[in-house]
Amino acid sequence: MSHQTRPRTRLSPEIRRAQIVDAAERVLVGRDAGEVTFEEIAEAAGVSRGLVYNYFGDKQGLIAAVYVRGMQRLDERLAAAVEGVDELGEERVQRVVRAYLGFAADSARGFSALVGSSTHRTHPEAKEARRQRIEELAERWFSGVTGPVLASGVVGLLEGAALGWLEKADEVELDEVAAVVAALLWSGLGAVAQVAQVAPAGPSSIRQQYQATTVR
Repeated sequence: MSHQTRPRTRLSPEIRRAQIVDAAERVLVGRDAGEVTFEEIAEAAGVSRGLVYNYFGDKQGLIAAVYVRGMQRLDERLAAAVEGVDELGEERVQRVVRAYLGFAADSARGFSALVGSSTHRTHPEAKEARRQRIEELAERWFSGVTGPVLASGVVGLLEGAALGWLEKADEVELDEVAAVVAALLWSGLGAVAQVAQVAPAGPSSIRQQYQATTVR
């Protein structure tokens, strides 16, 4: 009795890479990255362990790819949330916070693994992606050499607030925590120019607030 061999589909490197990252996302949900093996991810992706290794080098490289994709999705969600709101005023800040917390809630276990992992601080690819995001935020919100430091603070606030809220999500509604975080962030943006001697860049609403604090 002859056996027919199933033809292997040849995929482009881009599609195959995305397929493996998809599988890694599924396997990593709700688990510590240290517990996950290449074998599990390869099996979930329907490929060999060697192929996963060829594409990503090591597990940290694969986790970095998952991190980068997650941040891209988050950025897309944030961009959609503020569409049509040009001024960096209270409404825009509120929309950013709600979208950020909503993203965290929609993929709670995945978000915790993503942001809680040390990969974005240690792996070159993830570190570079994070650096670029911070610089882009600094260019949009601040001017001056301390802009990236302030932008890092904003990102850190949002990440920390989201992680903290996820632990209490069954006790605190999203609207409640979003209002508190947005108020904290907005008041901080209004005061940072005076404290750090840095004028927020671009948005007139914050720039006017800055000018009001400095005009004698």
